Amino acid sequence: MNPKKLITDRNNIFVSLVIAAAIVAGLTVSAVSAIETSSQQENYSTWVKVNESDGQNITAGFATGQGLAYGEIAEGTNITKSLELSSSDLTIVNSNSEGNISEGLRYNERTLFQNSTSIDYEYFGSEPGYYTGNIILNIKTADNYWGEKWLELLYRSPF
Repeated sequence: MNPKKLITDRNNIFVSLVIAAAIVAGLTVSAVSAIETSSQQENYSTWVKVNESDGQNITAGFATGQGLAYGEIAEGTNITKSLELSSSDLTIVNSNSEGNISEGLRYNERTLFQNSTSIDYEYFGSEPGYYTGNIILNIKTADNYWGEKWLELLYRSPF
C-alpha cells in the first residue's frame, strides 16, 4: 500500500482522530480515577446586633460574642472573627454564608493551605438591626499526590 495514500485518505484521517480521542479520554479517566480527596462540611451559626450610634466614640460596653457570633456592636463598626484551621494534608476550604448577615460579611471565598491557616470573617455594621445566618465551610483534603494536584487546580480555577 502507498504510504502517501494512507495519510491523505479521508477515512484513515477520521479513524486516526477517533483513536487519538479515545487515547486522550482513556488517559483522562485514568488520571481522574487516581484523584483521592476527603470532603466534609462545617456549619457555624452566627449573629450580630448593630446598635444605632449617637455619634460619640464608644470605648466600652459592647459584647463581641463567642465563636463566630459577633455580639452587639455599634453602627459604623467593623469587627473580625477568625477561624483557625489545621491539616497535615493539602486542604481547600470554600466559604459561603447564608441569611441576612451575609450582606455585611466579607471573607475570602477560597483558601488553600497545608499545616495551619486563619480565615478572617469581617462584619461591617453599616445599618442598625439584628442580623443572623450561617457561615458554611466546604472542606476538601487531599489523600494522595493526585488529590493535591486536583485541589491546586480547583484553587486556581475561576469557577
